[in-house]
Amino acid sequence: MHTPGSGYSTPLASRLRPPPINAPALSDALSALASGPVPISPLSRQRRAPLPGHAPPVIVQETSFKYTLNVQLPNTISPEMVTITAVKGDKMKVVADAWHMESNCHYEWLITFPPRDIDMSTVHAKFGQDGLLSIDVRRLHNSPQY
Repeated sequence: MHTPGSGYSTPLASRLRPPPINAPALSDALSALASGPVPISPLSRQRRAPLPGHAPPVIVQETSFKYTLNVQLPNTISPEMVTITAVKGDKMKVVADAWHMESNCHYEWLITFPPRDIDMSTVHAKFGQDGLLSIDVRRLHNSPQY
C-alpha cells in the first residue's frame, strides 16, 4: 500500500497534471503581448492600401435611366489593373491594384445600389487616358430619383 512520504513514486495521474498557473505572471505576459506592435502580414491588402481617407472618392451621378460612377485613379493604375465584379445583393466591387508597387497601390470600393434597381448585365466601364474610371450601370426601370 502506498503512503505519502514512503519513498514510492507518485501515481501517474498526479505526475501528468500541469503545474499551477501563477495568475499575475500570466496576466503580465498577456498584457505585454497585447501592448506590443502587431506585425502586418506581407500578404495583407491593408499593407498596400493608402491610409484611411486618402483613397480617391467615387462620385455617383444618378438619372432615371442609369447610374454613373466616376473615380480619378492615380497614374500608376492602368486599365488591366482594374477589376469590376457583381456581388450578391445589388452590389458592385471595384478593385484597382498596381501589383508592381508596395505601398499606396491597392484601392477597393464596394458600391451598394437600391434593391432590384440595376441591371448588372449592362455594366459598361471606360478608362480615360487621364486615369478617370467611369462606370455606367443601367437601371431596370425608370425609378424615381431619391
